[in-house]
Amino acid sequence: MNEYTIEWLAGARDDLRAIFVWLSETADPETAETFVSAMIEHGDRLRWFPARGTPRPDLGQNVHSIAMRRRVTIAYRIAGDGVQIVAVRYAGQDWPGLMQER
Repeated sequence: MNEYTIEWLAGARDDLRAIFVWLSETADPETAETFVSAMIEHGDRLRWFPARGTPRPDLGQNVHSIAMRRRVTIAYRIAGDGVQIVAVRYAGQDWPGLMQER
C-alpha cells in the first residue's frame, strides 16, 4: 500500500485555529482541543486512502472532500504522491469564495 504525504496548507491551519477559538468560547478549551485533534487525525488518515473522499469539481481541480461526525468537512487535493489539505469547514460554514482564495 502506498503512503501519501500529508500537507496542511496555511488556509486549513487557519481554519483549525478559528474552529478552536470558537469552540473554546462556546464550550471550553479542553473540548476544543479534543475536537480539533480529532479533525487533524481524520485528515491525516488520508495518507492511506486519499481517493475515498467525494470528488468536488465545484471546488476546484483534483479537490475532494470527506466528512467527519456529520459536522466537519475537510477539502483536499491529491497531487502526485501527496495530499494537500486546503480547508476545514464546521457546521455548514459556507464554501463560496473560499476555494478561489486557496
